[in-house]
Amino acid sequence: MAASGNNSWVDSYLEALLSYGLSGEYTNKPAQARADVVDADQQIYAKYYVSQILQLGEEGIRDAWYKATSSSHTGERDRRLEYLSWRVWHMKRAKQRVWEEGRRIAATLPDDSDAVVLEDHDFSTSDDDEHHRSLRSRSQSDLHGRAQTSGGASPTAAEPPSASDNFLQTDYEDDKSWGNQRPRDLMDRDVLDKGLYIILISMHGLVRGESMELGKDPDTGGQVKYVVELARALAQHPVVYRVDLLTRLIKDPQVDKEYGQSEECLYRSEQSGSLGGAYIVRLPAGKPEVYIRKEQLWPHLREFADRGIAHAKSTLMRLAEDKTPCDLYAVHGHYADAGEVAFLMTSTLGVDMALTGHSLGRNKLEHLLNSGTVSKAEIESTYKISRRIEAEERSLEGATMVFTSTQQEIDEQWGLYNSFDAKIERTLRQRRRDGRHMPHMVVIPPGLDFSSLKVDLPKDPALEEMKAAKPAFGSDGGSPRQPARGGSAANLRQLDSDAGSLSSTHHRTGSGLTRPVSMASLPGGNLDDGTSRLRHQVSKTAPTGKTDPPIWKEIFRFLRNPRKPVILAMSRPDAKKNITTLVKAFGENHTLRSLANLVLIMGNRDNIDSMASGSSKVLQQVLRLVDSHDLYGSVAYPKKHSQADISDIYRLPQATRGVFTNVALQEPFGLTVIEAAAHGVPTVATKNGGPVDIMATLHHGLLVDPGNSTAIAEACLKILTNSQLWDDMSHNGVNNIMAYSWPSHCKKYLEVLESEKQFLRKQQKDAERRYSGSWDHRSALPATISEEQGAPGRAMMDRMRSTPHRGLGPNLHKVSAPPKGSFKGPGKRPTKLTSDDGSLNKFARTSSHDFDHLRGFHRDYLVVVQVDGLDRIPAFGPILKQAIQAAASSNGTIGVGVASMLGFEATAHCLEEAGVSLDALDFSVNNSGADIWHNTSKEQGGPHWQADESWEEHINFRWERDTAAKLVTKLLAGDKSLQSVPSLPGKMSTALSKALGSLPEHQQGGVHPQHVLLELDDESKSHIMGMAPSTQQKETLSSTMMERIRRRLRKTAYRSHIVLQMVPEGDELHSHMHITPLRASRALALRFIATKFGLDMQRVMVVTVPAKVVRQDEVAKVTGHTTDMLELLGGWCKVVITIPEKDETRAPRKTKMDASVMERLAIKVVPGIFNDHIHFLEGTSDLANLVSQASAGGAKDS
Repeated sequence: MAASGNNSWVDSYLEALLSYGLSGEYTNKPAQARADVVDADQQIYAKYYVSQILQLGEEGIRDAWYKATSSSHTGERDRRLEYLSWRVWHMKRAKQRVWEEGRRIAATLPDDSDAVVLEDHDFSTSDDDEHHRSLRSRSQSDLHGRAQTSGGASPTAAEPPSASDNFLQTDYEDDKSWGNQRPRDLMDRDVLDKGLYIILISMHGLVRGESMELGKDPDTGGQVKYVVELARALAQHPVVYRVDLLTRLIKDPQVDKEYGQSEECLYRSEQSGSLGGAYIVRLPAGKPEVYIRKEQLWPHLREFADRGIAHAKSTLMRLAEDKTPCDLYAVHGHYADAGEVAFLMTSTLGVDMALTGHSLGRNKLEHLLNSGTVSKAEIESTYKISRRIEAEERSLEGATMVFTSTQQEIDEQWGLYNSFDAKIERTLRQRRRDGRHMPHMVVIPPGLDFSSLKVDLPKDPALEEMKAAKPAFGSDGGSPRQPARGGSAANLRQLDSDAGSLSSTHHRTGSGLTRPVSMASLPGGNLDDGTSRLRHQVSKTAPTGKTDPPIWKEIFRFLRNPRKPVILAMSRPDAKKNITTLVKAFGENHTLRSLANLVLIMGNRDNIDSMASGSSKVLQQVLRLVDSHDLYGSVAYPKKHSQADISDIYRLPQATRGVFTNVALQEPFGLTVIEAAAHGVPTVATKNGGPVDIMATLHHGLLVDPGNSTAIAEACLKILTNSQLWDDMSHNGVNNIMAYSWPSHCKKYLEVLESEKQFLRKQQKDAERRYSGSWDHRSALPATISEEQGAPGRAMMDRMRSTPHRGLGPNLHKVSAPPKGSFKGPGKRPTKLTSDDGSLNKFARTSSHDFDHLRGFHRDYLVVVQVDGLDRIPAFGPILKQAIQAAASSNGTIGVGVASMLGFEATAHCLEEAGVSLDALDFSVNNSGADIWHNTSKEQGGPHWQADESWEEHINFRWERDTAAKLVTKLLAGDKSLQSVPSLPGKMSTALSKALGSLPEHQQGGVHPQHVLLELDDESKSHIMGMAPSTQQKETLSSTMMERIRRRLRKTAYRSHIVLQMVPEGDELHSHMHITPLRASRALALRFIATKFGLDMQRVMVVTVPAKVVRQDEVAKVTGHTTDMLELLGGWCKVVITIPEKDETRAPRKTKMDASVMERLAIKVVPGIFNDHIHFLEGTSDLANLVSQASAGGAKDS
């Protein structure tokens, strides 16, 4: 470092020394008298400045001595300054001579000779030097709080902190972020026979790989940058072959044309082949010509999911054709909207789902309500907050793993949701419970791009490991790899080159290439001396004079003594960032004010009056505190800075051996804390939120209560006045920073996901071993039924009928025990899947000939008619006949099926009543999606119906009917009532008794294995709501009751799909509640069928027959009988809504409150926003033409 640069530093320290009476050893005052005069604070100043001077370079101290001898200084002050600076300079010169002599001697010694140890006492050749060294040793001993040995290490090679000072390890030694399981190294496993294909989803905002328009609108923020960098980084992991980032296609003329491109390559290496790498894939959702903000995207999620499923199937096929077959490893949703899309996709594809919340609805709702500035109705109208929260709840139900940045996010944010409970999650990981599931929450620090920081960083061990591994497929694009750490030299060189974009020490040049960044090329920068310790000394890192960065000069304008240590805070002027408490802490502590300067980087402003009201208020409070504590000349608050100045701002406290602070009241993550660590700046941070995990990882600072100004000041003083502690923290921050690199993030990401897959597989195997036999009526269950067989047997009826089975009788206690002979061995119980490795991949491996016997498999287009109940026969009968007529004239290209709330037997009866032959259908979805039946064509024997056993296996995912039914029984009866189960029927209505009779504790004959049907009256509902039957609130809304049950099931980790059905019977309206597995719904069943038949959902038409349609301008209010109507009508499929001739909701009802539920089941449909997906049909005569046109148009689109 230039000598001129050191002058200002030495001047600053010596001036302060003289001001506080140091060098009293050279005056005539007795020692005791001096001690009485100099108070404790002044002793801190003196010791601190002596310690700093002793670390300065020889040239700087010599120049200060020259200055001290100049004519501008007179009297005793000049003599004291001259003497002190000369003594320090002389000691430094002596020390340098000794080191040079030691190096010369070491060069002449044999290689195996003992190392020459240079002690501090070798640095001096006179008694005066020894006296000064003794004084220095005592001073540093007091300052550091521990004795200094005579053999202390040199400043550039500091020893690790002693046990007495090892607060970092004691505070953070118990890091439980990873749970009880140690993440497995995916690259160590030799079981992968294919590369990995990963899908990321981020729907909202403007997403592109380069020149991101962050901040252009509220939806284009840090999440966009994060997902793009994650996709690019994951694709560079050796076991990953392809990563797709799915987002919305936007062709709005008001945004860049690049957002209208269907595909954008983010990364591709020579080994990637034609299909490998990372890509942004843009899919339509709604009208592409309109940019839609995230609060308005909810109606389009199912369409996006359907297109995402089609893209995944197409991509897997193309990869197989390219001789680079991959398995779809996971679908990862980011934010609530993408989380629901991921849930819908994985529910069809049968793969594991991952979730990252980024920002959570319940947490936002809580903060908005607490602010008192907006009402709940306004929040709902603006943010659609209820819809968002429900999407997050559903995402939690389907997720295998949830990635978070901090433990605080798990405890205080996800803990607000019904679908997650940390205690239950821990219990289920220790002991498996069939039918119960909680997603595994994992804290993984997000990957950060350090390329824009003007620092030199250590090697990234994760990147080095990736370099040593072979990619998923060789450069010849041939056979799959077996994971190994070795690899050809060419492959390693290529991976090294590719990984350059991951390295944190590379800048991107205009040509698109990367160049390594060296501190030597930066203003005032210099590399360390190569020792194992990073000792950031002022003499090596602090640019001064003409080399000062421009932002430093702007800051120095505010400061009387700009070379003091800097306490830095950098955040927007928001009350939550707690800047005023930091200023108060600085102003109230006189020692801190004397030792350091306070620099506040509070965003950019033109003038205070033009700022937002909240920001303006915070800034005015800061200015008042500066004035009240008279901090002028000690506090800087520059008006502007650029993105290019950020790194230079962090380098200021590093160069002055200062401190960075983040004392926000609540810090969700703490990016600035990580950036400070990368620059080697010790940090004082809030104990609320993300910094807790960051400190546990980096060990580079102290945590404080953000509301305690005294604690903040003391923490800053502790770091500033303890030289060894400052060095330790600075070293730790830089040395550990690669924990936040993208290679490290991706390594942990894949390891914990693979570890969770293995954990769930092991749980499944353990569960199967626990069952020595299987339910006999299930193992003997026939797979088919035909007319020649006559009436089906009892076991088949279990699958065909809706429950409850009225033959069981009303007494619960009579059917609670399993029948004799239920267990037989050997055998295997039907699989209760907790983790899938791909139903889609299973379909891909299955020969098409396996489905040749299914009539629907040979269709090019499917028409599905919604059947909601026996009372709907007059409505759906004519519609179904028209659809069958259209299919008959299509030369076999169009197939027809039904999606029924009833069981197979009841549905067949409905069709018979409507004059429709069951054999005219190709498939039937029954029991609210719990069953799929296929019509098979045999060369002999005629029509033949077969249950889809692959669907049964698919929906058994996280389902156990016995446990779910037992919980519902408790809800119906009330926990206290269960103490006397035999007396229940006498106290309850007939309907409730029948419902309980259908819910035995153990599964047995007559009970559907994947379907629970509750027929409840008012008394039953009052039991569920926890009310006595005699209360005035007896007539509880069925919709409220359904939400109560759904919430209870979620809270207890039971994963299910619930549909409320309103069934008119005469002048009464009955409530039926259908509880099925999480993946079992009529809408999901249709997508399963389409996938099995090799069709996309654009080749499917859904025809619904609602009870009421009211059209006004462009909006239609459609009222149905079930709560799943929105699920059926949403998506990529064509939708036909028939308009009934009369309003079927106006029939007289005895139950007034349930009549109002019909209005709650109504949905608003705006056909204009769905392009041509939705059609309204008056009468039935035009349906055949509509089907023909749609099937022809779909074929053309395909």
